[in-house]
Amino acid sequence: MTDDKLLFRIDKAKELFNGPYNCAQSVAAAFSDVIGKNDDEIFRVMSGFGFGMGGERTVCGAVTGGIFVISSTVQDPAQREELYDRVYYLISRFKQQNNSKLNCLDLVGENPTNEEFQVKCPLLLEQVIREVQNILEV
Repeated sequence: MTDDKLLFRIDKAKELFNGPYNCAQSVAAAFSDVIGKNDDEIFRVMSGFGFGMGGERTVCGAVTGGIFVISSTVQDPAQREELYDRVYYLISRFKQQNNSKLNCLDLVGENPTNEEFQVKCPLLLEQVIREVQNILEV
């Protein structure tokens, strides 16, 4: 995998996030070529997972998008062990980089402004994309 492809994925996700799409949609769509789905389909499927799962401020939507990408690459869904290992690794790395935080509420605060989201969330998108890229070796 070239650095150009990684940078393309990061730029695409940030651009989508700055537009009308949420964090989960943005991360997942950055890997549309890997998962074999077009962006519109990804936007529909991932629409309820942003802002910590439907606005509940639980698991970070960027992480949820990353889990979707990893899950979409599994050849045999009945073989969960490798999938769970990959998901566990993604979550562990994310928490290492964010002071053991995984939930949107903990990552961006209780009453973030749009400006705070626009600063913090793109950094989280980038972290997840880098980790997913590493996990999938694409």
